[in-house]
Amino acid sequence: MKKSIVQGLLPSWASRIHPYVTGKPVEEVERDLGHSARKLASNENPYGPSPRTVVAIERSLGRIHLYPDSSVHELRQKLAGHQGVGINQVILGAGSSELIHLAARAFLSPVDEGLTSESAFPIYCLAISETGAAARLVTMRDMTFDLAAIRRAVTHRTKIIFIANPDNPTGTMFPTRELLAFLNDLPPRVMVVLDEAYYDYA
Repeated sequence: MKKSIVQGLLPSWASRIHPYVTGKPVEEVERDLGHSARKLASNENPYGPSPRTVVAIERSLGRIHLYPDSSVHELRQKLAGHQGVGINQVILGAGSSELIHLAARAFLSPVDEGLTSESAFPIYCLAISETGAAARLVTMRDMTFDLAAIRRAVTHRTKIIFIANPDNPTGTMFPTRELLAFLNDLPPRVMVVLDEAYYDYA
């Protein structure tokens, strides 16, 4: 197909979408540096899997030719019990990125807008933009999500806000009291996606 025809098929907002640029694989970093490296920027465990994980994987190898339980019932049930919530309140994804995209697709349309902060995980903007909604960036304060500024930026079009605690890539955090005050002050129609992918690292 000619480029002009393809462009004519795309919605006008599609030109705002830019691909997420991933970090270099550790092997490439080591080649560039000329020595071994431990990569912390990609939410990877530098110590490798635990022995119990390896045993569990080995036990499951005899069934890898079969489709898994698509509802992931057993894992969701255990997570729900651990968190004290109902099983229908647990949604699983292949990493936090899939859940971020899922939240944006479920709640946003081209007439809406999503908020996040500059210097936050780029997937937030990408997920918002892929729905046709406007992605608005709020300036950080001391490289930390400025929750008060985000609250002031909310408009009648705002439907979703992405925040991370701890933040990736800045590594900063905001205290619980600020989060609770922020949540209590938002209109009920605004959904907050709190990304805690780096919680265990903190």
